[in-house]
Amino acid sequence: MKFCRLVRTFFLTLGLLAVCCRPVLAFDTAQNDNYLLLVNQEHKLSEDWKAADMVDIAGLAPSTKSSILLRDAVANAYLDMYAAYQAEKCLSMRTVSGYRSYATQNSLFNSRVASRQNAGQSRESAVRNTALYTAYPGASEHQTGMALDLSTGGGLSNNFRNTAQGQWMLSRCWDFGFILRYTSEKTSVTGIAYEPWHYRYVGLPHAWIIRDNNWALEEYMHALHSLTEGQYLEYADLADEDMLYRVYYTKDTAQEFADVVNISSDNCGGYVITTHGWNEELLNMPAETAMTLNDQAVELPQTPYVLDGTTMVPMRVIFEALAAGVSYDAESHTIVAGGAGGITLTPEQYITVDDVAMVPLRLVSEELQASVAWDAENQTISIYHSGDEIKIVLGRDSRHQAKRVREKM
Repeated sequence: MKFCRLVRTFFLTLGLLAVCCRPVLAFDTAQNDNYLLLVNQEHKLSEDWKAADMVDIAGLAPSTKSSILLRDAVANAYLDMYAAYQAEKCLSMRTVSGYRSYATQNSLFNSRVASRQNAGQSRESAVRNTALYTAYPGASEHQTGMALDLSTGGGLSNNFRNTAQGQWMLSRCWDFGFILRYTSEKTSVTGIAYEPWHYRYVGLPHAWIIRDNNWALEEYMHALHSLTEGQYLEYADLADEDMLYRVYYTKDTAQEFADVVNISSDNCGGYVITTHGWNEELLNMPAETAMTLNDQAVELPQTPYVLDGTTMVPMRVIFEALAAGVSYDAESHTIVAGGAGGITLTPEQYITVDDVAMVPLRLVSEELQASVAWDAENQTISIYHSGDEIKIVLGRDSRHQAKRVREKM
């Protein structure tokens, strides 16, 4: 995970802007999922805005209401997060609020303004103080279906952060694509007072990026809006160091991007494009792999790989080095090696990398009746056959490369 830490540190210094974009996949606004909508007093939703993919989680996770609506992906992410929470803590945690319509938010806001006025506040003061804790209609994240309020029991409390439930959420919510939306130190940015119970889904890698930079969603959007054409924010995939996320921002729907996994409107007139592709720095690392036959170097057409614990080697060069022929039947896609009495491999028994057939090393030893020796100290595999010795040296990146081959196929 060294590279992941490096990229995160790079990100914190805001030195991660790059100028690279490989146009492969067209920008399709029909794929807009709106997961990164910025909703606040400056960027409101219309009265009739409602996502079409709402589901009810009240019967699937403990809730204080008979119905709690969330968008489908948000609901699934929350249920996964709640299951992980239960497996670790097994303490009560309930959803208090999910989706709220514009009309419901309007009624809630006005009733709280009226309550403050009845308590003696002026209309102006009542509106200002209400807006600090209750979003204006159209400015509520609850209307997106991507926000939820949580509690240990039935009511919302500032003490939620100090509970075991609140502490778990603060440490783990990010890995499931959620952020704590309104923190105490960001009130001047968000316009909303501290709400330790209010969590918002933004997906990955965005939750990780926001966490690592200690940003409010407004600050993340500002960073994205500051990008120029071709620039992106980069983040290493914490689940796979071979992969990188790149996040672009554009208002030009004619642009094209490679490896797109997410397109979202930002509710500010543009789109956030998230891509997920190979970490080219790792892909381009030199292979420390060599092969020798009786101390004479043999050129390998493809680097051997360790695939799920099995060493895969380029078949033809080894068989031919041992004077055993190899032929290919294009009609059946089978490989015949070793001549009469040799082996016939179907497509399920070998992998092809850049037109080079790769087979398990054990097949070489079994079919040619050769012996194989592993030298753990020197990281070498030696094949002995009729006095000949073929030695394959596996480099430090063999396992990484095996993983990439497996996933690309």
